[in-house]
Amino acid sequence: MISERTGGGVKAAKCRGVKFWREAKLKAEEVDHAGKLDDQGEARQYVAELLNVGCTRLYWVLNS
Repeated sequence: MISERTGGGVKAAKCRGVKFWREAKLKAEEVDHAGKLDDQGEARQYVAELLNVGCTRLYWVLNS
């Protein structure tokens, strides 16, 4: 019964326009730019600072 009510609440919220997902930290253009810089041999720490993200996020994006 709880899962039915939760599902109904989620559907109602989506109809009202509520977003349930976090926005992406980097846009597709930024990911492409980071990949190009990485291919050119730039240090990943420098690229992360340039894009204002952490090194962990940058590693995750470039390896996925």
